[in-house]
Amino acid sequence: MISPGSMAVNRTRNLLAGVIVGVLALASGGRAADDPPRATPLSGIVRAGEATLGGVTLVVRFVTKGEETTTRILKTEGDGTFVIPSAPPGLYTLLAAAPGLPFAVVRVFHSSAPDSVSFVPIDFASSTGLLPSSRLGAGDPWNARAAAKGDVLREVTAILAALDEAPQEAPPLPAATKGTAIATRVPVHASLASMAGFGGSGGPTVNETALDVSGSLGGNLRWGVDGRYSRLGPAEGLATGDASRLALDLSAGDTQNLRLATRRQVQILDESDVSRFSAHSLDWSAITGLHSQASVSARLVTQTNAFGQGPAADLFARASDTVDVYAGYRTDFDERFSVRVNAAYRHAAAPESLPTVEMIQQEARLGAVGGARLLPVLSLEAGATGDFSALSRGIMPEVTVTLEPLSRFRFQLSAARRFERRFEDGTPAGQVSADLTDLARITGSLYRGGVRWDGPSGEAVVVEASRREITGIQRLLLDPDFFDRLDSLYFLPGDVATEIHSTLSGQVASNLSARLSARIGRVAGEAESAIRNDDTSWGLAEAGLHVGATGTTIGFGYRFVQQTLVRGEQALRNDLAALDVSLSQNLPIPLLRDFASDWRALVSVEFGKRRNGEEPERANRRLAGGLAVSF
Repeated sequence: MISPGSMAVNRTRNLLAGVIVGVLALASGGRAADDPPRATPLSGIVRAGEATLGGVTLVVRFVTKGEETTTRILKTEGDGTFVIPSAPPGLYTLLAAAPGLPFAVVRVFHSSAPDSVSFVPIDFASSTGLLPSSRLGAGDPWNARAAAKGDVLREVTAILAALDEAPQEAPPLPAATKGTAIATRVPVHASLASMAGFGGSGGPTVNETALDVSGSLGGNLRWGVDGRYSRLGPAEGLATGDASRLALDLSAGDTQNLRLATRRQVQILDESDVSRFSAHSLDWSAITGLHSQASVSARLVTQTNAFGQGPAADLFARASDTVDVYAGYRTDFDERFSVRVNAAYRHAAAPESLPTVEMIQQEARLGAVGGARLLPVLSLEAGATGDFSALSRGIMPEVTVTLEPLSRFRFQLSAARRFERRFEDGTPAGQVSADLTDLARITGSLYRGGVRWDGPSGEAVVVEASRREITGIQRLLLDPDFFDRLDSLYFLPGDVATEIHSTLSGQVASNLSARLSARIGRVAGEAESAIRNDDTSWGLAEAGLHVGATGTTIGFGYRFVQQTLVRGEQALRNDLAALDVSLSQNLPIPLLRDFASDWRALVSVEFGKRRNGEEPERANRRLAGGLAVSF
């Protein structure tokens, strides 16, 4: 399904998140006395099955000429790609860290030959499978996460030194003798980006500033602080307000990772129309053994009038407080057998709900899945998740079959269906989410199938289809940063949602890598409720192109929703169409590179139109630009 961050196409805020990267860490050796080697780009892409992962931390260590060892830390961009613009020839080890996944390590010898660029694919597919339905494993249709997801957990570990041994020709490190003073250097790295909206119509302009600082203490503790502040530009008749995000990451060696994050936003149309939203989160993950890992997540989300717009806004609480807690554990007994278990608890209070909406919701879940490789080409996962709430009690068995008849092909089929017993009639308040995986809470049945092909040079092609029966109410935000607009897709009880998804990524030519992703869906249903008919078509498409020789990254995104909700005799519309184009260009200033600094020019353009309820269609245009610097 859609990975954290890939659902929303490149917009101004996503462009900033993609270009803020950590830079040079600490050089532990000296350069050879002869001329420096030629440096050409080293690029790649990070994936988990068919989904690319943006915001993943990469720890890159390379040895040049057998005597200079350098470590640098960076993040993947929104489409999962990364690039080191000037990479000297040598042996490179790249470690990728993502929440709930084992570390992925790839080694490559970068020759820096003229007219060529090294492309490095990093894939978590070996541990997550082809069709991951949650961030914590494949084939998990019940993922009890918070309604508003937290920021991506940045896991930075210190195990790279043990994984990347220096070549034999590298000189040994000098031994410390008694009385020798050894200085401890504490590297600190930072990146700063700022974008300003300076043109547009149909909506307020957005100005944003982002700061990312990271470093280490000693040889075991790593830390990072990530902060962002956005403000809606004042305009007559349009909303104003601001939003802020702050996150602290701590990593102790290769076993413990902790993230604390908070976000807040306020939007003001007039003195009587103020919306507020805040979310606080804690994420902990740890490697508890040679073949096991554990994780715990907690969320506290509060909102007042944040989701009061749209044709079905009355199905959602005007004000609510939600607490979500999730715990998971996975262990691999050997290469053939594995087990994972999870438990979750959710408490949602909506004191200002309508009389027809349940004011307090409590829900507990417990599930387990076992996996086995039956044959060299055949794997099976099976299990079930049980849930209990004030309205019902249910259990959802699930099974996933994976077939790998050829070395580069993988086929996968999965099925899950819920069996329940209802205690009483009642309608819980609708849920709000920014990720399709959160539909698991209101899924009655889910059937999926897909095929994946991996090319010899890192390219990949994925095609997936699914059919899902909906039993609850959910509003899917197409942009997780919903600061200035609520581009949404509604799911209602009785709906049947079908979807086809395809992804193509890899190296197109020398110095040119690309990624193309498309997703189209259909939602249709009838029910004896406030909304008796739902007729929807929707689609998302995004493409990314990176030119290594010039340091240019171009992103294209398009999304549309055509949804008609029939209430009584009224046909309410939820329509949108938006096209985004973003550009990031490295500034070739040799003097800045000599000081280990990287500068980028940023440009973002958006065209779109929207229609809510019985309102007339509104068009909007935006133009924003800025600058990013890292050192």
